[in-house]
Parts: sequence; C-alpha cells; structure tokens
Amino acid sequence: MRTAIKYQLTEVKKPLLIYYSIICLIISMNIFITFYVNNIGVNAIEASSMIFIFVVGLNSFKETFRMFLQNSRSRKTQFTSFMLSILPISALMALIDTTIGSSAHSLSSYQSLFRQLYALRYLGNSSDLQVNVEGFLWSMLVYAAFAMVGYFITTLYYRMNKGQKLFVSIGVPVFLLILLPIVDETFTNGKMFPKVVDFFLLMSGVKNGYNPFYAMASSALFFLLFGGLSYCLAKRAVIKE
Repeated sequence: MRTAIKYQLTEVKKPLLIYYSIICLIISMNIFITFYVNNIGVNAIEASSMIFIFVVGLNSFKETFRMFLQNSRSRKTQFTSFMLSILPISALMALIDTTIGSSAHSLSSYQSLFRQLYALRYLGNSSDLQVNVEGFLWSMLVYAAFAMVGYFITTLYYRMNKGQKLFVSIGVPVFLLILLPIVDETFTNGKMFPKVVDFFLLMSGVKNGYNPFYAMASSALFFLLFGGLSYCLAKRAVIKE
C-alpha cells in the first residue's frame, strides 16, 4: 500500500510544481500591479485550485488502473491509495493557498475566496490566526471533495460504452441548461432555481451565520459519498484496450 500511495503522489508532483509556479508568478504580478493601480488584480486562487484538483481526479483512474492490475495490484489497493494520497495533496494545496492568500492580503488588495464568502464572520475581534486555520481546513476539505467528484466522473465514464458516454455528455448539459429551465418556468414559476441556490448556500454555511464548518461537513460527506460510488464502479471494472 505504501508503494501505491507513493506512486499516486509522484504522479501529481510535476503538475503541482508547474501549477504553483504559475500561481506564484500571477500573485507576484498582482502585488506589483496593485502598487500602481488600485482595485485591479487577481483574487480567489482557491477557485483555480479547485479546478486543478478536479482535473487531477479526472486523470487518476484509467492509466493507474491498468498499471496496477498489470502489476497484480488489486482494485481496492488502487482506490484506497488514491483516497489516502489525495488527502495530503489537498492539505498541501490548502496550506500553500492559505499562506499565499495571507501574504498577498497583507501586501495588496488580494482577497481569498474564503475571505470573500465568510467576511462577515470575521468582523470584530477575530484574529488572522482564526481566519487562516479555518480557511486552511475549509480549503483542504473542499479540494478533497472536488478531487473525488472528478475521480467518480472518470470512473463512471470508464465503465460506460461509447453510446452511453455520448448520451451522458450530450444529455446532461441539455437537461441542465435547456430542459430544466423550461420546466422551472412552466411548472414552478421560476421557484426551483432559487431553492437550489438556497440549498447550496445552506450547505456552504453562508445562510447559517457565515459558518464555514457547514461547508467542511458538506465537503466531507461529498468526499465519502462519491468515494463510495467510485469504489462500487471500480471494483467491477476490467482493463479496456
């Protein structure tokens, strides 16, 4: 298992270095620009990190699955090693993002996504330590959830045939972007989408006194839920040519 986890971590090492080299360059330019132009700059690098780790999840099944089975490693080992590797990766990214965000905030007008979402929570006597610790925990769990959702999607697509992939790839966007808005306007008088938004705001803690621990709990549940679904798909997968 240790070797499997090490392999999973090694696969992410180079992309992670490239990603944060770019992020550091962008943030450095942002700090430089804000010295000369007020209210212009880049904020919320956590959003980029969510996309990055989601893509990591998307690219963590097919080739690894084939390599593990060819080397007599079980499906359970592959899945467990991914879960156990994505947690320290998420923690490392959260630590880097929190450090960058805190430093950039003190030097410029930079605002992290966490600070933007939960600003009202920290009005008054809250310390930077509290903001950074809670921001780190929030980022780590959100990143882990995004990675697992990506892993679930790629595992699901791996199990599908070409027809099913085409149906899902076309059907889901059409349903969400065309059919669902029509149904909402026709049958619920536009009340569906506000309720969906309220639901996500509730899960994020924004509608619960701007409490990030709601988002942390929701992210942990998503991580476990999509992890369980991914394992159910992976344990019956076979090598495809």
